[in-house]
Amino acid sequence: MSTPTVCSQAITAWRSTCGAMEVDLSIADNLVVEFRDGVVPLKRFVDALEAIADGAGMKSLGWLVGEQYDLRLLGPVGGAMLGCSTLRRALHRFVNYFSLVQDATEFELCVQGESAAIKYRILDPEIWPRQQDALFTLSIIAQLLRRAADFPWDQVQISLESGDTATASELCRRTGVACEAHAETNAIRFPAALLDLPLVANDAVVPPDYKQLNRSVALKR
Repeated sequence: MSTPTVCSQAITAWRSTCGAMEVDLSIADNLVVEFRDGVVPLKRFVDALEAIADGAGMKSLGWLVGEQYDLRLLGPVGGAMLGCSTLRRALHRFVNYFSLVQDATEFELCVQGESAAIKYRILDPEIWPRQQDALFTLSIIAQLLRRAADFPWDQVQISLESGDTATASELCRRTGVACEAHAETNAIRFPAALLDLPLVANDAVVPPDYKQLNRSVALKR
């Protein structure tokens, strides 16, 4: 069985974002030096995020990093999302192409009645704790939601699979929305009607080669 990996841009994002926070990034630096082929073992990545946040004493550090993450650093996957005209299409593309970013992950857009949810969970139970990784990914999704015109952020709910209620409370204070711990999975929920909101155009986005992206996904699967 192959080792699950994540694209190295993810750890690069932590280095660039946390650099201005006086956070010890020696663990991240070591990963970048050790793995130069564009991917990092998923467990090593997740463990590094936990260690960085613990060392900084910042329970919601993953969320802070995701807020500032430049989606264009995801390369063609980022371009595919940012080039969409609606939130629904952008989220669908993120879900469809996520396997090119990270392995061994449950990542889906679920619509049930009047509610929509983006759900995220690493499948390997041995990769634990993994709270910072969850916060990082959910925050990137939240950033995409905020790009939708007039998105009512106060109608969002956040769920975390971790049982750390202190982090859930801190995230609630930071985001201003309801956040629960002990959930079945990590998720961001919002009214399904918001999926049809238009995304604010980004002229700096370079359209990707969708045929190549689709071929890459097919090969990955």
